[in-house]
Amino acid sequence: MKALKCDLNKSMLNIGYVGAVLLTTLLCFTAKAYTDPNTAKIYTVFECIAKLDNSFLLMIIPSVPI
Repeated sequence: MKALKCDLNKSMLNIGYVGAVLLTTLLCFTAKAYTDPNTAKIYTVFECIAKLDNSFLLMIIPSVPI
């Protein structure tokens, strides 16, 4: 079991694995998410997240008392 854990840690910290995860994340967030039918503007996932209204976010994610 220890050998499996060691091999898993080696593969997770490998520069190729980290690079692949970062590239995949970048491609997912720059993918086309929405096209405005009136202006034909294409919005990416990152643009959609960045333009979310704060009141909408507060409605979705209720504040948790500390």
